[in-house]
Amino acid sequence: MDKRRYSRLVARVEIVIKKISAGEINDPWAVVSKDISAGGVGIVSERELKVSDVLFLDIKLPDGRQLHTAGEVKWIMQRENLYSPTQRDFSAGIEFIKITDENKKVIDDFISQAKFSDEN
Repeated sequence: MDKRRYSRLVARVEIVIKKISAGEINDPWAVVSKDISAGGVGIVSERELKVSDVLFLDIKLPDGRQLHTAGEVKWIMQRENLYSPTQRDFSAGIEFIKITDENKKVIDDFISQAKFSDEN
């Protein structure tokens, strides 16, 4: 049984991540999502992350809306890069830790609209 509290959508969403390390914010880099919900996002990154890393996320939804939030890495898994066998990618699950109710609603609306479009 799935214990998720939020409806999740498999979707490719552009995200710019800034990692907070030793009180400093590192250079940003772009990633794409595998899925998204109002509670968090699954991503694929060429850069390695660690469980409990805290990140700033600038999320650009396909409909043009942008969200700014913070998240914590909950799990990480190394995987083969499909386009470059000598390189590795990392899948990660990020839980939003500072997200406004308004941003949660934006994500929920995006998911509802996408699911509605898929059904019609």
